[in-house]
Amino acid sequence: MSQRIILKLVFAIFSVLPSVWGLNDEFVRDMHCIPPPKADAVGMDLKWFGSVERFYIPLWAKFYAHRVAGELLSRDPRFISEFELGPSSCLVMKKDNYVSGFGHEIRYNMTGDANSISFRAPWSGAKSGKFSFHMTDNKSYVLGVTCWEDDQSSWTVMSTKTCLEPDVRSKVIAYVKSLGFNTNNAVDENYEICGKLYGGSMPPYLMLNNAPVAYFNPYTYFSMGYNQKY
Repeated sequence: MSQRIILKLVFAIFSVLPSVWGLNDEFVRDMHCIPPPKADAVGMDLKWFGSVERFYIPLWAKFYAHRVAGELLSRDPRFISEFELGPSSCLVMKKDNYVSGFGHEIRYNMTGDANSISFRAPWSGAKSGKFSFHMTDNKSYVLGVTCWEDDQSSWTVMSTKTCLEPDVRSKVIAYVKSLGFNTNNAVDENYEICGKLYGGSMPPYLMLNNAPVAYFNPYTYFSMGYNQKY
């Protein structure tokens, strides 16, 4: 077999691999960007919002999870396996613009006002976006919709709690459904297992490849079983 034929075969294999084992956005893609609420319509209390030291993401859309995984892992989602996402993202957004999740941590460039937050991840492959506030109780959660610069949008819930109250979850699901999103793609995150996954450190704030304390525990991963569906 000639060297040229071998090179063609290798190229063909690596061209197919992303569609075989990588995250597939086509099945979870939400919608094109939608208009944000009118200015100040949500009634966001910026004093409360700015006082929160860290937000968790107890509920979000699969497409949003794919986008954030790409930013945190610095790779195109097509080249990220579901195994790398683990059974939970363990995502945490800190007050100083650091975001940790999937065993990694990065600092976003963020600016905001009473209506939205504009952001960009440090990875060159990530797209900038604007997270518009849509719903809040000004004490425990904020529901927002992000519009990325490629005209794709998705939704997520930032909360001071790792799990939403049932009535809040129902309210959120009903609202995002009214906007036209497919709520079958909603993902409830399980923060209870984060401490076990990362050596008892919950949430993980350090990168996996250089963290002396917070580390991924593969034995725990397999013993718990993979049940998160991204």
